[in-house]
Amino acid sequence: MEVKPEKMVYFDIETTGFEWSDEITTIVLEDDRSSHLLLNNDYIDLGSLESTKSDYIRQKVEESVNSSDFDLRVHCGSESAILTRMKRFMNRVRNERKILCAYYAENKYRSAFDIPFVRTRAVRNDVGDVFRGVKYIELQDIVTNRFNTTVEGNEYNNSLDTAYDLFVGGDLSDADPFEDSYEAVKLAENGDIVPVAIHNFVDVEQTRLLSEKLVPMIHDGHVEPKPV
Repeated sequence: MEVKPEKMVYFDIETTGFEWSDEITTIVLEDDRSSHLLLNNDYIDLGSLESTKSDYIRQKVEESVNSSDFDLRVHCGSESAILTRMKRFMNRVRNERKILCAYYAENKYRSAFDIPFVRTRAVRNDVGDVFRGVKYIELQDIVTNRFNTTVEGNEYNNSLDTAYDLFVGGDLSDADPFEDSYEAVKLAENGDIVPVAIHNFVDVEQTRLLSEKLVPMIHDGHVEPKPV
């Protein structure tokens, strides 16, 4: 199957932790039309604002990433509400025969994070199957199995940050306020959602740019998406 860039859709989540009972704080969904930042209201404490929460957070993300080439839409709601919105987005992905792509979100070793976490939280919120009928590409598998990422003798440099720096480069990493997602957990628990949202958005942008560079090199752009 030939995977064209305009047929790819990207996503990433941030959470309050890594247990089944932890919650999703932010979700970023991105296709060729726009980026959607979904925020859990329970973890937003911005005090008194003249602007709405969504306008304020959108402005901060756009300022940090310093880009005007994307249409960023911000939606705030309960965890159930943002999962329901994500489910509607995935229904469109399925109906338009697009391909979902993420980094370290689903693999056969049950060690990946995002998709199993979303499934569990969807069950807990009675949202149903968010990913029904959606086809998926795990980008970390492509990086790990098809490219050399050995740095200073360490052949296991397969994090998103490392892969992005090796194959894409640029200053997008500088916009990320965190070294890794563990730091985002503490801030989200304190209601400091803005840096968490920025980190989440940067991760999705890195995934998109990495995918656009590497996926076309696999058998002349032919890869086989799998059901989620």
